[in-house]
Parts: sequence; C-alpha cells; structure tokens
Amino acid sequence: MGRTLIVDDMKDVYDEISGYFKNSTYAGSVEEGLKELASGNYDLVISDYHLGENSPRGGLEIIRAAKDKGLIRILMSTENHEKEAKELGAIFIFKKKMLIKNQDGRK
Repeated sequence: MGRTLIVDDMKDVYDEISGYFKNSTYAGSVEEGLKELASGNYDLVISDYHLGENSPRGGLEIIRAAKDKGLIRILMSTENHEKEAKELGAIFIFKKKMLIKNQDGRK
C-alpha cells in the first residue's frame, strides 16, 4: 500500500491509527483534506464523517473527492452512516468507538 490520507478533526484519532500505515498524512478539516487530495499522490483515504461543527457531514465530501480520483475509501464514524458510505463506494465503515478507551485505559 502506498500513501494514506487520514482526515479527522481530532488529531488523537490520527495518532491512534497512523501507526498501522507506513506512509500517512494528517488533515484536520475538509479544506485540508481536499487540498491534500488535489496535491498528493494517495492510494487510500480514511475520513471521519463529522469533521467539526462547521462540517457535520464533511467526511462525505472527502470520500466523494477520493471516489472521483479512483482511490480506496474508508469512512469512520461513531454513528451508523453505512448507507451513505456505500453509496460513495467506501469499502469499509470503521466504527470510532473501537478507538475510545474505557475509564480503566483499555479499548
């Protein structure tokens, strides 16, 4: 796998999952993600659905742009947006609750 773009308005989510990818880049907003997509050479795009209060559905914009470039797409969300993700050809819907630690520090 080549380069991976991870788009999430919470940097700690990037910090948590970036270690699974050799060559990853972080974008913290829709604007940053779209800019990276336009200028970068990515193979995989992972985007959160909710990208801040100003972009509650911004992840769909990222996934749509990645689809237009023919990239592999993964959508992350704490909620169920499976239908929307599938319509845009996301290959996987990652449930962010898998990243949330319990009070005792375990996932």
